[in-house]
Amino acid sequence: MLDQPLILSSPAFKDGEDLPRIYTADGSDLSPPLRWNGVPGKTSSFVLFFEDLESDEVRLVHWLLFNIPANVRGLPAGVQGGSPYLTNGSRQEMCWGISEFDQLDYHGPTLTSHRYVSKENRHKPRRHLRFSLIALDTQLPLPVGASPLHVRQEMNGHQLAEASLLCLYGCKSQLLSATNASTD
Repeated sequence: MLDQPLILSSPAFKDGEDLPRIYTADGSDLSPPLRWNGVPGKTSSFVLFFEDLESDEVRLVHWLLFNIPANVRGLPAGVQGGSPYLTNGSRQEMCWGISEFDQLDYHGPTLTSHRYVSKENRHKPRRHLRFSLIALDTQLPLPVGASPLHVRQEMNGHQLAEASLLCLYGCKSQLLSATNASTD
């Protein structure tokens, strides 16, 4: 019998749809609920990245979890932040991949500018973002404050499967139009 592919999904949005504003820094900045199945049998842990695919010099990492236990099959909305350890045993690490943004929890996308996003990309009508879940055959022995680069280096050669969930976030004029329409 063939193994099922690893599948990542969310009850809040479908693959390729808009990320609801509540899950952005322009809204309530809550992490969205996520679910996964089709886990390989030899999985020891998972890594989860949430990245902005439109960033230029440095890929903007909005969320990074690793050592998510192999028996976990999802995360609720609004995962608690401010601590490197979650109640399920997962580790939260540095976001953005640079020292400029040094908190250990979820940080949703925003329409305000970042110095690592070019003017051309900053004003695109849609920003493309991706949640990536990677099943590993090991736990990662990294210290608190590990960067996305360190996580990627440490997981090299240990990946069993990967799944992604794409989402979009609209331009400022679209959000302002939607906000104004709802208050009229």
